[in-house]
Amino acid sequence: MKGLDSLRKISSDELDERNYLESLIETALTRGMVDYSFVEKVRFSLLDLLALKCRKYNGIDSSSVRTEVAEDVMKSIVFTVGIWLKDIKEPEDALLSLSETGIHKGFDIGFKKLENMVKSTRMFYYIVLNNNISTENYIYNATINGGIQGFFKLYNPEYGAHKIHITADYPVCFYPDGYQGIEFIRLYLQNIHYENQFIRMFDRTATRQCFVLHAINNNENIRDIYINLYEAVLSASIACAAAGEDVGGLKLTERGKGKIRDLGQDRNFALDMHLGKVFEQSGKTNLFSNSLKSYIVSTCLQYEADLKRMILQLAGYYE
Repeated sequence: MKGLDSLRKISSDELDERNYLESLIETALTRGMVDYSFVEKVRFSLLDLLALKCRKYNGIDSSSVRTEVAEDVMKSIVFTVGIWLKDIKEPEDALLSLSETGIHKGFDIGFKKLENMVKSTRMFYYIVLNNNISTENYIYNATINGGIQGFFKLYNPEYGAHKIHITADYPVCFYPDGYQGIEFIRLYLQNIHYENQFIRMFDRTATRQCFVLHAINNNENIRDIYINLYEAVLSASIACAAAGEDVGGLKLTERGKGKIRDLGQDRNFALDMHLGKVFEQSGKTNLFSNSLKSYIVSTCLQYEADLKRMILQLAGYYE
């Protein structure tokens, strides 16, 4: 270790939190903050812990464990150690902890945190489940009601902490690509929760009609269409706000459709500038938390082209 106490050289933003242990060591090695002997020490500690886990897994000598099982257990160990290290605020302190606390004790700390994450995420899942959206859409219902429940039945944090087990087919706007295990499910559920919160700001009949209209515009039926329900409601609400119509109704009049077609020709037509009206005219302004507003603004910025296309479809314009 080379002067980590006196000099901080790594920002947390530089590290890949999806693969934290590997990212931390690789960055520190590149910066000359650790040497190869440190890396080897970490590697041998991981292998030693792997041997212990494999013996516990089979109840016999670790050499009899199938290669694919051993690889999975190692991935699980690395993931759990990463959970521990991410809880340490400064990356340099995390490096010091790797050296001073060690992999074995660090794994135990990470595993306890992992168990707490599973418990809290399961509780959060029930909150999401109790506030889900009324829709006939198969992918949404199958994922929320069945798929995520399947994750908790299959998840084994001791030997498969990195595994997701389910396909998580419902397309949230910000899919947590690259995340693993309970971290993936936590982020996935959080994004579903944000999207559900927004949809529930509007009348149930209006949202159901909005879903159906979106399906019809794409020559599909609401049950089978691969759709992000939140995007359908968001685009309809912005269309109404931009056209000066009733946002809560989520439906354009003929006059409103004409206004949207005109706006569609304006290159400066920005979606986020109409969000204030959406928040206000939904009738539930006080229910829009800062984190929810941030999620909605990010959606408008990242998916501007898709949302504009959906808005123009609502106005009867098809490319």
